[in-house]
Amino acid sequence: MKRLWMKSLTGQWIALLLLSLVLSQVVFLVIYRDEQLRTVLLLRRDEFISRTASVARLLDAAEPDLHEDIVNAASTSAVRFWLESGPECDPLTWQKQALGRLMGASRPPPPGSLELQSGLKWEALPLEEWKGGSPATLLHLEKWNGFGLTTRIHDGIWLHSIYAKPGPPSGPPASYYVSMAITAAALCVVTALIANRVGRPLRRLTEAAEKLGRGEATEPLPEEGADDIRRTATAFNRM
Repeated sequence: MKRLWMKSLTGQWIALLLLSLVLSQVVFLVIYRDEQLRTVLLLRRDEFISRTASVARLLDAAEPDLHEDIVNAASTSAVRFWLESGPECDPLTWQKQALGRLMGASRPPPPGSLELQSGLKWEALPLEEWKGGSPATLLHLEKWNGFGLTTRIHDGIWLHSIYAKPGPPSGPPASYYVSMAITAAALCVVTALIANRVGRPLRRLTEAAEKLGRGEATEPLPEEGADDIRRTATAFNRM
């Protein structure tokens, strides 16, 4: 049955259309994932920098005895703030400190999801991006899907912040898969109708040609359908 279905015009058209649909969606998902990851990362970066700048400005304006309360209130499971007496120039050592802060959150990331990355460098944030007062440096943590940042507060204390969101980005919503299934079903129905419209006159022509070959009388073929099929039937009837 399967072999007969694949030999038919309808089966072959449906198979080719479904294959084209699947290939196009695979390409779309690859592009979608890459674009989504890049867009989400840029949005998270801007939000993280803006949030850290706000905390830095608040610390500059607040009394020193309120600093710990401020950084604790501003911290979340994914974004952690803390104060140190100076910057940490070594990115690897700083990552260990940041990892300890993240694991101390109320909802820490899964164990082993954050690997230390070597070969990283701090980069100075341009003034058009950083609005926190004192200059700041940023560390891009690609494997963590996050960033680290350090900046000096007015009284000589340094603010450190880390953002990490390990794990791949979410895929397309469920409505996307429902839409793709509906599209595939619609393509199958339309293809079956078109193939049947084309195949029925061809079957009549085949049967008439076989009868004519055996010397049997044949009824004139209906001259209907698409122009090329109708012309074929007309030419056969004139034979």
